[in-house]
Amino acid sequence: SRRLSSSPCGKGKGSGDSGCDKNEDLRQDISTSTGIVDLSMCDTKKCSCEKPSFVEARQEDECIDSHVGSSTYEPLSGWRYKVTEQGLLYCDGIFDVGWEKDGKFDSLIIMRNGAILGEWGTCPTDFQVEEGDYLIFYSDNSHEYAGFTLCLSTASRDGGGLMPAPPADDILTDDGCVLSHPEFNGVDRYYRYSGYSFQIGRDGCMTAEAFNVRNEFSTLTLKTSESEEITKYTGENGPKNQPIKAGEIITWKVDDAFIADENIGYKICFSDTCG
Repeated sequence: SRRLSSSPCGKGKGSGDSGCDKNEDLRQDISTSTGIVDLSMCDTKKCSCEKPSFVEARQEDECIDSHVGSSTYEPLSGWRYKVTEQGLLYCDGIFDVGWEKDGKFDSLIIMRNGAILGEWGTCPTDFQVEEGDYLIFYSDNSHEYAGFTLCLSTASRDGGGLMPAPPADDILTDDGCVLSHPEFNGVDRYYRYSGYSFQIGRDGCMTAEAFNVRNEFSTLTLKTSESEEITKYTGENGPKNQPIKAGEIITWKVDDAFIADENIGYKICFSDTCG
């Protein structure tokens, strides 16, 4: 996975070719938005190094599934992906989100520069997406269907092009926390169709300093490295002293539901231990 912050030691954690200044102050505090310095991981004769970040970008791929497993997707599920390379969309197999049976309750949406380009209940075959576009899938609270596998054909054909949308830099705080949205201030609401996902870089603990989201329709979910749900947070019930492990996944998902004034979002912070 790709780090969202860089290490001061360059190539390696205290390796001889790290590029660090041998004469630097080994007790220097190095602060990043997502990492903590750990001198014990380095050859202190060479440099100081930070621990792996709590927040790391997930790996991009050529195809994405509506859900994990071979059965139907669950109510109130979904995700947000970022397009990293221009290409044409196509589907590998069926595309079933229930439009023909129940109407437009579950949808695939494509957004560009904050505007919705289209909403699909069938495969958007040969639709051209640009770098920076977002693909958003969500289901409501009453339907379950077979879903889909959506792929991207790109000129480079290197097997990438679709990445679980990582947190933007402006929602990673200087004190090692992550926000629901850049405007989080305890007053201003987050917005529809937003969200992100990242991988946990090291074992630790997470706790919400503030948490108020639209119950059921906006969710923060902790998953295994295989994307299986561990626990889900919604309403005013945010994480408190929740143990996390390296490789686990955190996903923030917002669908098209109305967001009330009290839904101010959240601030989630990380620490090395719970307690």
